[in-house]
Amino acid sequence: MKLSIVTPTLNSYKFIKKCADSILTYQNYNNIEWVVADGGSTDGTIEYLKDLKNNKIILINEKSGHSTKAYNIGISKTSGDIIGTLGSDDVYNKDIFLKVIRYFKDENLLWLVGRNEIIDQNDKIVRKKITNFKNNKLDNYSYHLLTKDNFFPMQSIFWRRSFMPLKTGYFNEFEFLDSSDYDMWLKMAKISKPLIVKEKFSFFRMHKTNITSRGSFKQLNQMAKISNKYGNFNFFEKIIINVKSILILSIYKIFNFFI
Repeated sequence: MKLSIVTPTLNSYKFIKKCADSILTYQNYNNIEWVVADGGSTDGTIEYLKDLKNNKIILINEKSGHSTKAYNIGISKTSGDIIGTLGSDDVYNKDIFLKVIRYFKDENLLWLVGRNEIIDQNDKIVRKKITNFKNNKLDNYSYHLLTKDNFFPMQSIFWRRSFMPLKTGYFNEFEFLDSSDYDMWLKMAKISKPLIVKEKFSFFRMHKTNITSRGSFKQLNQMAKISNKYGNFNFFEKIIINVKSILILSIYKIFNFFI
C-alpha cells in the first residue's frame, strides 16, 4: 500500500525541516509520497524542498489563499491508497507509518484516528490538560459526542483514498472554510465508525504565526453550525451549542490560550 501525506506551505521555512525529517527520515516505511501545496512562499521554503532532491516530494505551486483549499488541491494530486495530512509546522512521531499501514491491512477499515500532543516553537510539550481532555473524549467516543465537540486530531488521522475524497468528496471550502476538518470528520463518521487507537502519531505545534492556534469567532461559529447540522439537538441544546462557542473564545482570549 502506498501512503500519501499532504502538507500546505506558505513561508514555512522556520519549521519545514523538522516536518520534512519526520516524513522522509524518521519513518520505517518507504512506499510514500509527500505532496506539498505551496501558496507562494518567498522565505526559502520552496528552495529548501527542491534542494532535498527527494523523488518522494511532489511540489505544487498554488495560490488558493487558504490551507483548506491547499489541502484539497494536494489531496487531488495524491496517488496513494492511504492519505494523511500534516501542517508544515507539525511533525509525525517516529516510526508510525508502518503501524498505520498494518492497521489498513484490515480491508474493512476506512479510517483511523490516533493521538497527538501539543508542542511549542521549541518542541516543548505544552497544553497537557487540553490533550488529556481530548484523549478522554477519544476513549469514550460516540458519534453523538463528536457532534458536540471536535476532539479529533487532524494530524493523526489517516483514511483510504477510496473513502475520502472518492466517496465523501473534499473538505468543504465553500460553507465551512475555517472548520472544514470538523465537517469532514462528522461526514465520515456518519458513514463509518473510525478505528481509534492509543498510539501517538503526531505533534501539533502552537506558535504565534500558526493559523489554527490563533482561533477566531468565525471559526467557532462555523463549528457551532456544523454541530447543529449533524447533531440531533432540541431547541435548548442548539442554544447551548451556540452560546458555548462565544464563552469558549472569550475564556481562551482572556487566558491567552490562543498565542
